[in-house]
Amino acid sequence: MANVKHALLTAGKVKALTTPGAYSDGEGLEFRVSTAGARSWVLRATIGGKRKSIGLGGYPSVGLAEARRLAEKHRQSVRAGVDPVAAKREARKEAKPEPTVPTFKALTLEVHKVNEVRFNNAKHCKNWLQRAEKYAFPTLGDLPVDKIGRQDVLAILKPIWTEKPETARRLRRIIRSIFEWGIANDYLAINPAGESISPSLPVVALQ
Repeated sequence: MANVKHALLTAGKVKALTTPGAYSDGEGLEFRVSTAGARSWVLRATIGGKRKSIGLGGYPSVGLAEARRLAEKHRQSVRAGVDPVAAKREARKEAKPEPTVPTFKALTLEVHKVNEVRFNNAKHCKNWLQRAEKYAFPTLGDLPVDKIGRQDVLAILKPIWTEKPETARRLRRIIRSIFEWGIANDYLAINPAGESISPSLPVVALQ
């Protein structure tokens, strides 16, 4: 994920955005485009002293106006001392049984299938999934995505970070995009492959 690009969004701009990155609409509302092509809305807010990402839904199902409405609703909840993520989970429990959180493997296959048409070519599509299968599935595949932490991700990346730097960076982008999809669908709140792990990865000299 690229650095957040700060600019008040319009419906036209949102529709045209396809470059991976996070695009700020202000006050914590971000439109995110993953490296896999998934587009979604996220509200970044400080809740209980912790910075959290609140998924507002995928685009185009949720447009700009609806995303702004949902974001303001959640901001009001936060100001009132309510955790919107926890409140949403409780509401789900009351309405119906808590949906099963998918395993990393299941979510990876879902993201791959949904965004298959966005890949540049068949070879890239195949390589995307093969990297996840080879490097991530043996360790993370059977784990529910909300149970995976930063150390789990680092355990996969560190051994190849200096030996296979290009492979490692592409793998990290894949893993991040999978967790971004999970955040957008309320399976987890924090991306364990995000910027917070960067200081723990070895420094590689530029070629």
